[in-house]
Amino acid sequence: MGKLQNSLRKWVFNQITKGFETTPEFIPATFSASKRSEIISLLSGTSKVNINCQTKVGQQAAYDTCPIVGTGVERRGDYVSSGILRAIDREGKDVNGSDVKQVMKLLENPNPMQDWEEFCRMVGAYYDVFGFCPILQVYPANRNTGLPVALWPINPLTFEYQLTGKLYSQQRIQDIVEFVTYSNPGGITEELRGDDINRVWIFNGKTFRKDDSYTAQSPLYSASDAVTLFNVGFNVYGQLVKQSVLGIISTKDRSAYGQIPMKPGEKKEVQEKMDVNYGLVEGRDKFIITNKDLYFQSLLTNVGNLALPEGFKMSMDTLCDRIGIQAELLSQKDATFENKKNAEISQYNAQTIPFANKFTAYLTTMFGVTGWRLMLDYSHISVLQKDEKEKADTLTSEIASYGKLYSDGLITQNTYLEKLELPPLLNGGRYIGEIDNTPAAVRFGVGGTQ
Repeated sequence: MGKLQNSLRKWVFNQITKGFETTPEFIPATFSASKRSEIISLLSGTSKVNINCQTKVGQQAAYDTCPIVGTGVERRGDYVSSGILRAIDREGKDVNGSDVKQVMKLLENPNPMQDWEEFCRMVGAYYDVFGFCPILQVYPANRNTGLPVALWPINPLTFEYQLTGKLYSQQRIQDIVEFVTYSNPGGITEELRGDDINRVWIFNGKTFRKDDSYTAQSPLYSASDAVTLFNVGFNVYGQLVKQSVLGIISTKDRSAYGQIPMKPGEKKEVQEKMDVNYGLVEGRDKFIITNKDLYFQSLLTNVGNLALPEGFKMSMDTLCDRIGIQAELLSQKDATFENKKNAEISQYNAQTIPFANKFTAYLTTMFGVTGWRLMLDYSHISVLQKDEKEKADTLTSEIASYGKLYSDGLITQNTYLEKLELPPLLNGGRYIGEIDNTPAAVRFGVGGTQ
């Protein structure tokens, strides 16, 4: 057993650095080719983890099988959906007209199966995994314009389209796209042509295809190696844990001549209890209760010996960068509270709020409203709010800085008040020299005048 374990570990280590190309010497030559291939796939994880993210099937598989991708996308959804949906005018004030009420009512339940938060999360997940999300507008019979009665996010995995080959000289989307097809979860495929293509709005990501600008490229498109590396390392280590001897239990009793071994009866008793009652299998007891002074010597393979941690970290950082999530927010134990707080602030400012602004601008355009727009407000989020002491310190510093500029005659009254976020004065567009008749030489202390 020991030789087999050592041979397995040595082979796995070699394959991690060279690729799973050779057959380990410990697989009997009498095994059939299919059986040998099955064993190699099991040990290397190739049947489960080789993912081609340049295809939509591979992108979906990355979300389904890679913990970093799946968790990162869901965590991004948590942040985006924490915003409060508002309708504001150009000055940032809330509006409440009849058209606003109709739009907000629609977005409360965009379709019979989803409320706003669920709709927002699904659109975000499709956007993060595939790089785009088609949104289907549903209208009553014989109507194809105005405010829709329902909105459905379409899974890009089932969304296909055919381009006409024309582009630059066209003014309508139906002259660029010949048709689109999509399937619902029940397997029914629908096709849209002509003016009906306008019922599908494409919410695109940041990366466009070089030869097709109708849908964007997935952020995971170039991350096949990172996904595969993470899954291989995870799978290999899991196989080693499941197939390894975990450790040795022996007595700690010692005498002047050395360690006292267990008596045959004691050894049998411990062995029988471990076989029947204890272990890693679900449902077994997790603690040993005995009056014997025992010692446990772990034989569990150290993941560091496989050079996996660096690979995990490299692939994790790559995937976090690709999907747009701060790595410190994915339950890393070595991240301090302050680091996580800063990461959360950065996540909102660098990822969540820009995404929310783009998404709500997209919805505003889709609905064709004028004079106001939709927005997601995150001002209520605790990490984005300054504490009272920090606010007071900031205000004191600003009063001192801008007060000096005002007293030196460099800014007007209203500029001073504006910097302190205070309302302007009716005649506040004046400098201090225009208000105070004291000679400038006296105020500045120059020319020998004190």
